[in-house]
Amino acid sequence: MYAVSLISRFMENPKATHLQVAKRILRYVQGTIRHGIMYRETNDFRLIEYTDNDWARSSNDQKSTSEYMFHLGFGAISSASKK
Repeated sequence: MYAVSLISRFMENPKATHLQVAKRILRYVQGTIRHGIMYRETNDFRLIEYTDNDWARSSNDQKSTSEYMFHLGFGAISSASKK
């Protein structure tokens, strides 16, 4: 998700290197197609949140990035990343 988000920032004016990176991402996804997230039965339903914020340190555009992920029990139930 992070790699796709990063490369999508250059969609207005893509270079040959961006195409190479996009192909590499697709090859990675193709190689992990059988992987998944396993959820197991539990009685421990704690809601846990992880966050990460980067305040305008991007060298390309000086914009902030924020990300979060919620876990309920042992599995991820929601995640997002935005600039």
